[in-house]
Amino acid sequence: MDTTPCLRFAPCAIIAIGHKILRTIFFMLGRSEHYRDSTTDDEALSIQRNAPRGIKALTKFGFISPAST
Repeated sequence: MDTTPCLRFAPCAIIAIGHKILRTIFFMLGRSEHYRDSTTDDEALSIQRNAPRGIKALTKFGFISPAST
């Protein structure tokens, strides 16, 4: 008797990934939360995206002086 659940790796991997996705969706719906990737720093990305626009606005309205180059 063979104890290996799958004979080929690809079908097992597809089933495992699908199972992980379904578990994530189930817990997100149960907790009424949005998905948050644990490896991504959302705050740093937001600052990186919005900082140039904020500095430009502060310079435009005279709150800070333009940087001399």
